[in-house]
Amino acid sequence: MVKYSLYYELYYIYMKKQHLIGIVFGVLVFIALYVYIEDAQTSEKTSTATSTASSKAKGYTYDFTCKDNRSITATFYPSDDRQADLVLSDGRTMTLIHAPAADGARYINLEESIVFWNKGTTAFLEENKITTYRDCVTSTKYPELEGDYSQPVINVKIN
Repeated sequence: MVKYSLYYELYYIYMKKQHLIGIVFGVLVFIALYVYIEDAQTSEKTSTATSTASSKAKGYTYDFTCKDNRSITATFYPSDDRQADLVLSDGRTMTLIHAPAADGARYINLEESIVFWNKGTTAFLEENKITTYRDCVTSTKYPELEGDYSQPVINVKIN
């Protein structure tokens, strides 16, 4: 009887170790998967933000006049609407990536500390959630831009 009890006890310890090893392995797989997905999303944002000059082939530039004697010159690329180039009246220039918006168009930097909102002939710029360029209006109109460019263009190729 003692032999059976000792055998059962050793088997029980062995199974507990196996169970613990399985849990640790599962957690490691989950962490590796999470890191892989995060890395893929980050590299996708980075590649979008640093797209080549060919994606800037045909841009349309709008001059927005804002409150407090400020202005924004924004260049949009409707054939490949992944980004917008901005030149601010204080001399700063930036390239922002297109982000989903409920209405109009929204462009952000990777940290989302700078957000440019545009709808029709109006726009504004937020920096660290503070509106720094407000009540911006343009009179520039391009007939080619009358379509809906409020959401990113998705190119699908079926072979």
